[in-house]
Amino acid sequence: MPTGISASLAISPSDSVVVILRDVSRHGACVARANRLELPPGSFVRLDVHDRQSGESFSTRAKVRWVRFGGFNTYIGLLFIPGPMRPGSMLERYVGGGASAG
Repeated sequence: MPTGISASLAISPSDSVVVILRDVSRHGACVARANRLELPPGSFVRLDVHDRQSGESFSTRAKVRWVRFGGFNTYIGLLFIPGPMRPGSMLERYVGGGASAG
């Protein structure tokens, strides 16, 4: 992702954590969090992404598909709910070819 993109996961109504958007597809995303973050697969979160340069934002509910721990990071695969991102979404320009949420 280019500089200027910030992302966070709302993991409860009162708790949000900063994450790094690693990969995005039309159906989901992979995010990374420094340190360990315990999120059970199947739980629901909200992904919020903001581009500080353009002022555009993207927000969607997501289901945690998988969680992996590597080094000091937590990697989380997300599936967008209720379905794929809509055409013209701010994130559409960053859609890659990788399998981010499957």
